Amino acid sequence: GPPMAVITERRRDESPARSTISFDSKLTDGGATAADLDDDNESVATVICTGAVTGYEENLLNVCDFLITANQSALLHRNRRGETPLLLAIYRRSPSDVLSLLLVRGGTASLKISDDSGSHPIHFCNRSPSISIVRDMADLYPGAIMHKNKLGDT
Repeated sequence: GPPMAVITERRRDESPARSTISFDSKLTDGGATAADLDDDNESVATVICTGAVTGYEENLLNVCDFLITANQSALLHRNRRGETPLLLAIYRRSPSDVLSLLLVRGGTASLKISDDSGSHPIHFCNRSPSISIVRDMADLYPGAIMHKNKLGDT
């Protein structure tokens, strides 16, 4: 069958808590589903698709697509800082194919959600790997271009 996300270990370091995640053909006892959240209130899909853990680069797009399909609501879910998967993926400089997947699957709704500082995904456009991603964001939600966050940045 298709791979299933299983949280196998939790760790803390200087950065926010992240889960070490492995993939298996079935959910094991004590495993997590694609909808489970880590200590930062981030779903398995968010942690993988935004590059918070490594080791999935070779098959990242397929894994992200699988996790989003298993938990569509993860696209609009906000972590404890109000960040969505799309915003985090841009900020963490995820590959353009993953950003495109998050943008297409999350649509305009994912662009309209701001984090706790009032920033929308387009506020981090300087971190995008592709100008076409920025153009797509601006086309889908042009109002975000002039939106000021709490620091007054557009």
